[in-house]
Formats: sequence, C-alpha cells, structure tokens
Amino acid sequence: MELFNLLSVPIGIFTESYTVDINFIGKFIGVLCSAVGVGFGIILFSLVLKVITLPFDVMQRITMRKQNIKMKENQERMEKLQKQYANDKEAYNQKVMEMYKENGMSMFSSCLPMILSMVIFFIAIAAFNSYSAYANVENYNQLVAAYNSAIIREIADVKEENVSLTDVRVKTEKDENDQDVVTAYYFIYTVEDKAANGKPLFFTATYEEDNLDLVSFNETEPLKSVRYKLDAENNKVAIENKDIAVFLQHDLNAFYKAQAENHVTYTSAEKKAIKEEAGRYEKSYLINDEKIAAGKDGHFKDVYAAIEQIKTDLQTANPDETEDNLWALAYKNYFESIAQTEVVAAYNGTGDYSGVANNTKFLWIKNVWVTDAMYKNPVLEYKDFETAIATKSGCSCTTSNKAAQISAYQKDGYNKVTAKLSKQKDQFNGYFVLIALSIGTILLQQFVSMRAQKEQQKYSSVDGQGAGQQKMMMIVMTGMFAIFSFMYSSAFSIYLIVSNVFSLGSTLLINKIVDKAAESKDAKAAEKKFNERYGGRVAAARSAGQQAARDKKNKKTGNNANGKNKK
Repeated sequence: MELFNLLSVPIGIFTESYTVDINFIGKFIGVLCSAVGVGFGIILFSLVLKVITLPFDVMQRITMRKQNIKMKENQERMEKLQKQYANDKEAYNQKVMEMYKENGMSMFSSCLPMILSMVIFFIAIAAFNSYSAYANVENYNQLVAAYNSAIIREIADVKEENVSLTDVRVKTEKDENDQDVVTAYYFIYTVEDKAANGKPLFFTATYEEDNLDLVSFNETEPLKSVRYKLDAENNKVAIENKDIAVFLQHDLNAFYKAQAENHVTYTSAEKKAIKEEAGRYEKSYLINDEKIAAGKDGHFKDVYAAIEQIKTDLQTANPDETEDNLWALAYKNYFESIAQTEVVAAYNGTGDYSGVANNTKFLWIKNVWVTDAMYKNPVLEYKDFETAIATKSGCSCTTSNKAAQISAYQKDGYNKVTAKLSKQKDQFNGYFVLIALSIGTILLQQFVSMRAQKEQQKYSSVDGQGAGQQKMMMIVMTGMFAIFSFMYSSAFSIYLIVSNVFSLGSTLLINKIVDKAAESKDAKAAEKKFNERYGGRVAAARSAGQQAARDKKNKKTGNNANGKNKK
C-alpha cells in the first residue's frame, strides 16, 4: 500500500536533560565510587567518615569508661546516698554532682563528642539520600541517551547539501494601537538525506531571530529571505547553508559528545557562542514514511514488513481507527521500539555499553541506590523516580524543580524510555539482608555501650531507673535505625553497617585499654599505700633476714662475722 496521505510522521527524542544537584560530599562519594567501584566506594567513604570522627569517639568512650570505673569505685558511697535520699531526688542529684566534682568527673564531658557524631550522622544521611537520587537520575540519563542515539543513527547526516530553507514566517505582536508589529522571524530549515536509499528519518529546525536588523525579509518570496551575522568589525555577513549545518550539528547533546569522543576543544567564548546559537534552534524529528514505502521491495524491505505487522496488530486492537492514523502510529512504534531495545542494551551492558546494571550492583543487590528489599526494584517505578528528580541538594527533602516541565522526566516519557525494562521493574532489588545487618549491628553496638556504663546508669538516679531508661534508649535507637534502613538506599545501609562495626570494635578496644590502665594505676596506688604504711618494718625484716642468712653461712664455713677464717 502506498502512503499518499501521510507526510513525515513525527517522532520524539529527548533533547533536554536534568540532573540532581549534589554538594561536595556527594561529589566525593562519586569520586570514590568511580575509583574503586560502587560498593567499595561506599565502604571507603564510610571509613573516611569514621576516621574523621574517631578522635571525638575515642574521647567520648574513654570519658564514659572512666566515669563508669569511678562509679564502681564509689559503689558503697552511692548505695548509701540512694538509701539516704530515697525520697529526695533533688538532694541526691546534688550529692552526685559533688561526688563527680571530687573525682574530676563531669556529666556533660561526653556530650560534645556525641553531639558532633550525631551531626556527622545526619550529614551522612543527607549526603547518601542526595547522591542516591543523583545516581538514579544520572543512570536514567544514560538510558535516555541510548534511546536518543538509536533514533539519531537513523537521521540524515547534517551536511551543507542536505540543509534547505523550507519556510520563513513572521512573528507579530499587537502594539498599544492594536496594530501588528513584527517582533521576530522564524526560519525553518529541513535536513534530509538526498540519497535514494538514505536514512528514513530527518528533522526540521526552527530558528527564531528577534534582532530584526539581522534579517532581510522578502515578503514576495519568503524563501529568498536572508539571515545575517556580525563579523569582528560588526559588518553584516550573509549566513550560508554551511553555517547552518555547523550549528545544527552542534545541538547540546552532540556538542558535548563531540568533545568527549573526538577530543574537540573550544575556548570558553566558542563554547558559549555554540551553546547560545544551538539553543535557538527548535528541532522536530520526522519519519520519512514515503521513502520507506517507496523502498518496501528493496532497501527498506525488512523495515516495511515489520511496520506493516505492527499496523496489522494495531488494527486488530483498534478496529475503529482510521487507516492513516494506524499507519502513522505503526511507523512511530517501530522506531520507538528500536530505541527501547537500545535502552535494554545500555542497561544490561551489551554491545558498546558498560551497562547501568554493572555500575549499580554490589553482591546480591542489583541497585545499591535503592533499598535492599523485595518490595523495591532495580529500575524504579515512576513514583520513586519522581521523588528522586525532586530531591533537593544536601538534604533528604524534596522540592519542585524544572524537571517536572521536561518531557523525559514526566511519567509518559519515563515509561516510554523504560518500556522494555519491565523485567527489571519486577525483580527484587534485595532480600532485606543489609537491613537486618544494620539493625543487628546497631543493637549489638548499643548493648556493648550500655554494658560498659552499667554502674554509671545504675547510680545516675536515686531510684536506679537510669539503667531502664538506657534500655529504652537502646530500643528507640534501634527502631530509628530500622526505619532509616527501610526508608533509604542500600548504600546507606552499607554505611550503617560499616559505621556500627567500626564503633563496636573501637568501643571494645578502648574499654580494654582503659580498664588495663585503671588496673595498673590501682596496683601502683596500692603498692604505694602499702609501702607508706609498712615500708619501714618490711625493710628491717628484710635486712635482718639477710644478716641471719650470712651468719648461718659463716658458721658453716668457719668464717668470723667479717667473713675472715678463724685460726
């Protein structure tokens, strides 16, 4: 069937991109993940944070352990105070403060390091949440780039001979006298492959010029209108097709791609000029359906057959739809399907792609920037993706942003790009392992810390309820960490586990060192006290014993008291 009624079926690509802003901490996470891999990068970042806070953690734990030892040493006194002031909490607290002062202790000496650690902790939450959103959006951007590249491969190359001016329009606005005034000109260029068996897609580019002095408009024959540019001496120079071709080649995506792949370098002024000029073109991508239909028995035989099958399927599903609309939709679906297949390759890492999946998986987790849970999937559902694109830099909150106005990040655009990733949208991202480990390690770490402060908790209140309050705090802290583990990404759970294990190890080591130091100090103090009390007697007894031993020896050998032989 020949398509005489269809002209240039439109097909969209996503020309505008968006990214989540991240602060310097997020950028540091990115550098580490790029250097050693995503999982080990997160572990390394977690260790760096712990090393930064280590001096404060050590100070806090040493202080708390020493206070607990002091409490233990004053156990009898504290028990007497509890009995004496059982009905007067205020007086008891006053006596406890006096005891603290006598022993050089402070109830608040460990608060500052604890506050600092909590500040670092919440900074880490914000950083991981922000970077997780950034990573998920950037990974999606790779899929969008793959989608676009598949379509662009089918588009006619931008060459001077392929660029033609197809329309010039006048833009007018009403002035204060309700008269039409020209405010800009629209130049519409078409880029199309002239070869008989050329690429089946092309595009039109609309350029808006609001500087009327740079346009010579021909009202009689608009296609003979001329655009100008200003040279270095500000002389007007007519713009030729080769100039148009250069700028059309440098739309923003192609501009950055050229720099990366061909090592093209530009000065800052050149970059600015190219970006400004390229940004003034609005492109419409089109399928040359007539060219495909004309080559259905030759170059486009397989393409046309596939499109015809799609059209047949559409007709079965939509029997009331017009023939022209069915063909138009079939052409569009065919090329979109090619692009969606490219997205799958970009995700899995086939062909020339490194693979989004390969850059996000760690151990059993398919996407570390998503929760390690069976109710989460490595490719986000749109509602989760919508949250990611709205994440504000440096915090876990969300805010409105320009992404909501960009087609690639709206629901229809997202679902179109990820249409063939339904398998990845149904897969389990994890099995709650990291969540269980993060909860388990914080519970163990809290338990060890609580045991290390047993006496301090016991005598912190007159009724001995301090220990119970500490247990409640342990439960609350564990519950809070559990909520965080379920709320945030696997990357954050990894951070929690590394942080908890590090804290647990440092607590055990510090407690052992402090206890050893206390035992050594107590032993020296006891020896000193003993010597002060019994030192003279012990020395005299030792001297007498030594003399008796000498006398006995001399008697056996026949020597006198001075050790000389008797004659």
